[in-house]
Amino acid sequence: MGRPSFGSRLYSWALRWPHITSLLLAMVVVVAVAAGLVYFAPEKVRDAALEIKNDANLVAQLLPATLPEPSKIQSAYWLPQNWTSGQRYWFHHISQGTATIPVPYQWFLALERPELSFSYTKLTDENYLRRLGFIPSPGSKDFAGHAPAYGYHEDAQNGDTANPGWSPSPPENPNALPVGFAILKGGIDPTTGAPYDDQIGLTCAACHTGHLEYKNVSIRFDGGPAMVNLGEVERAIGLSIGYTLILPWRFERFASKLEQIKGQSVDRKQLRSDLELALQKTRTKRQRRTDF
Repeated sequence: MGRPSFGSRLYSWALRWPHITSLLLAMVVVVAVAAGLVYFAPEKVRDAALEIKNDANLVAQLLPATLPEPSKIQSAYWLPQNWTSGQRYWFHHISQGTATIPVPYQWFLALERPELSFSYTKLTDENYLRRLGFIPSPGSKDFAGHAPAYGYHEDAQNGDTANPGWSPSPPENPNALPVGFAILKGGIDPTTGAPYDDQIGLTCAACHTGHLEYKNVSIRFDGGPAMVNLGEVERAIGLSIGYTLILPWRFERFASKLEQIKGQSVDRKQLRSDLELALQKTRTKRQRRTDF
């Protein structure tokens, strides 16, 4: 007679130790249910964990926050404030020399949302950023063609009254990031002398541009208070980097997407090292803010 198969030995073992077998099966079921909840309803798991102190609170910090569902917008209007659509768009996206977002611009485009998903879900998705409080904005490549759909209309045909001839150059926003996002062009770090890639920052418009929604209409106005949760934006980016480092398939998706954006191959070992450094900087920044 040949040796008994693995299945036969496992069955015999289960019959011999029924209590241990039941316990192991129960543990498998619990783990499967927990994994399912984290995957399909992470926001609910986080809300529940926040109600519990100590270790459960740590679990909550590793899950995405509960965000409002995106509302349906059928039309948008910027309130007249006596300037042209080009002047308004320039104010919304011209760089003011800041690199508020703690990752390079191309990384920001390649990163995924802090969700446990098997398919690619980009962080810069318009509806996702709306859920964080940002106001959608058209891309700069065909601003004139898409501007009306985002509420940009000519308030003043000749510009503002103080400088009627002022026609600003269109700011760079090729990927249609929301109001308040601006590209800081790469250069040389004055403290280290090392070159750095294009960065992504926020302008004054990110925090000082408001909007109201009524019956699927978005009414937008410059100078009003924004509804952006900057702390949650930073945490979302930190979680996105963390998930990218922990989950091998996610890291590979990120690297492949970055290669597509750059148009060239990337050193994956160096990329992982750079991601780890960026995550550490994000943690340190948040910790300092908490300590303060």
